[in-house]
Amino acid sequence: MLFSLFVIHLCALAAPGPDFFFVSRTALSGRTSHIFQSASGVAIGILIWATMTLLGMNLLFEHFPVTKWIIMVLGAFYLFKLAIDIFHSAKQPLGEIALDGKPIKHVLLKGVMTNLANPKAVIYFSSVFSSIPGIGQSQGLLSQIMILIFVESLVWFFLVGQLFSLEKIRNYYMRHKRWVDYVSAGVFALFSILILADVIHLITSSQT
Repeated sequence: MLFSLFVIHLCALAAPGPDFFFVSRTALSGRTSHIFQSASGVAIGILIWATMTLLGMNLLFEHFPVTKWIIMVLGAFYLFKLAIDIFHSAKQPLGEIALDGKPIKHVLLKGVMTNLANPKAVIYFSSVFSSIPGIGQSQGLLSQIMILIFVESLVWFFLVGQLFSLEKIRNYYMRHKRWVDYVSAGVFALFSILILADVIHLITSSQT
């Protein structure tokens, strides 16, 4: 059962999202500490969503959908802010810059916030957890699941960060930094727009 969860979660992690682009871009600084902090932040965000799902967040969203809409809107605005920050830093040299063009700091917190920007993770974990028999009856099993989700997420994003910190990739980025940053900003903006589109769809569907 845990192996099945491992495979399912790995497939979910492999799908590029805002967290993937956050970790990969942060890794371009070449610092292992930045890679570990960004991967840890994203993994913590995933663990928070998994925990909130087990605590009944999905039921809260079903009975009070406005709470989900608010979280999604806030998340969309946060991702859009990252897009603007990346766009403004496109013309700056790589050096020790972060998403906002300033010295890299608060990487762990930014990783957490980037993952928390999309509450659709609750739907994913709800479907996964519903297929696990006795998940709410065994504290031991619950602990193993939470540890597996966190460690797998941390290792995956750390490896992603290591990949993007390779010299060849960093050299390519430094040669084409402006356009790569413009594309990255566009990707974050697109995620923001898609989340807002989901909110509009959810609101219009609830009124019909």
